This record gives sequence, C-alpha cells and structure tokens, in this order.
Amino acid sequence: MIAAIQTRHPHIGVELLAALQSPQPPSPENVVYSLINQTAALTERFILVLDDYHVIENPTIHTILA
Repeated sequence: MIAAIQTRHPHIGVELLAALQSPQPPSPENVVYSLINQTAALTERFILVLDDYHVIENPTIHTILA
C-alpha cells in the first residue's frame, strides 16, 4: 500500500519503509495506523483501490482493515 500511495505522494511512508527494514519492525497494526494518520493529513483527496482483496487469506490483514 505504501508503494501505491507513494506514486502520487512520495513523502508518505518514507519512515515506515525504513522502520520495516529494521531488526525489530513495527507491528502490522502500527504500520496501518501510521499510514492512515499520514494520509489523513493530506489536503488532496485520493482513492486507494485494494484490487484482489478477496484473495487475501491472512486474518490479521482482515482485522486491521475492518
């Protein structure tokens, strides 16, 4: 999702991507919450389409995005 958002807003998620590469990356929940907070601060509206969401089988992802 970060890469998709960065195609339009390159500054979004820069710190998150670095944190994900660390020896102790943040939890998936913290990543999503941080990404939501960063995108909420944007003044321009955009739509993020989660294509093929129906093939995701990880219950953690479903819980986070619910």
